[in-house]
Amino acid sequence: MRLPKHYVIAEYRETGVRQYGGNPFIEALPPILSVKQAGSNLKGKIEYKPSDRLEDAKARESLNNPKVLR
Repeated sequence: MRLPKHYVIAEYRETGVRQYGGNPFIEALPPILSVKQAGSNLKGKIEYKPSDRLEDAKARESLNNPKVLR
């Protein structure tokens, strides 16, 4: 039986985290990134003004959330 085109074959690997051992959902994920790798993969730029910290919680939430219209 052929798999549909959008299916992928999972590749299971050791995570290096003992608590995750034997969990097929976690073992099929890509390797855990280091802090440096994760930081270098972040894209985009957030505009930040120190005065933003003084806004109420709901306003702060919308400041850098592209899903919330201003």
